[in-house]
Amino acid sequence: MSKNKAQQDLHAFIDKEMRALAGEYFEELWEEIEESNLDLDVIGEVLIERILGKIVASKGEESASKLVMHFSKLDEMGVLAGQRVLQ
Repeated sequence: MSKNKAQQDLHAFIDKEMRALAGEYFEELWEEIEESNLDLDVIGEVLIERILGKIVASKGEESASKLVMHFSKLDEMGVLAGQRVLQ
């Protein structure tokens, strides 16, 4: 195995582990938020707005814009959660 391939594999593993940990944190947070009985749309909007604000503050507007574009593309591809209706 080449050094470059090993580095790519390591980066992929680290990325996968970070995503799993972030998912666990989110699930814990979501359980606490659900207990508040707030509207889920309001919760989602506020969380997304605050997350994007934190990304802008730490990494800049371009990073936040790239993330929004990424999710827009996922939505266009039908990857995001939710039922799809053919028109």
